[in-house]
Amino acid sequence: MADIRVYDVYNRFLTRVRELQRSGISWGTNNYPSGSLLGWFGGSTGGDYTMPSYASIRGTDGELDALRCRSSLIGVAQGYFNVRNTQITIYRTRSGYYNNSKRLIYNVTAVAHLAPQYAADTGFPDITTVIAGNDVDQSDTYDFIESLRNNYLAFARGGATLLTRDVCHTRCHSRCHNSRGRR
Repeated sequence: MADIRVYDVYNRFLTRVRELQRSGISWGTNNYPSGSLLGWFGGSTGGDYTMPSYASIRGTDGELDALRCRSSLIGVAQGYFNVRNTQITIYRTRSGYYNNSKRLIYNVTAVAHLAPQYAADTGFPDITTVIAGNDVDQSDTYDFIESLRNNYLAFARGGATLLTRDVCHTRCHSRCHNSRGRR
């Protein structure tokens, strides 16, 4: 059984899970498609900077504690599940005496930093080696971190959350033309 230090766990989680979560984010509160709702987004395109603290994965003796390590890493990873593949579809609607229609004006899938209500509810992999009462070793801990990473890939990046909005062309059209003095 290979010894593992708190720093090793922290660094492995940083490079394998957190950096994946922060990669490739196209949409967030600082950059989103025209016609989408700001309330759909819960953070910037820079991703989430949350990391487990050293104290949260150590026992009272300063060494790694399996239960604290497991709980802390799962807790932080759960916070990443609102950064996910997202399909945003926006339709322009027209209503009038002769024309009631709906036209697709935007349909793109990309990674978005969504508001917490859009986070995936996935559960977490059952790794029985990183549990209370077991010694923490490098192999088991790295396997556990990889399972968190794979779980994130499968549920947050594997499919897409669909967000749809209808934008009324008539209302926008009249606002635009009325503001320019046209009738």
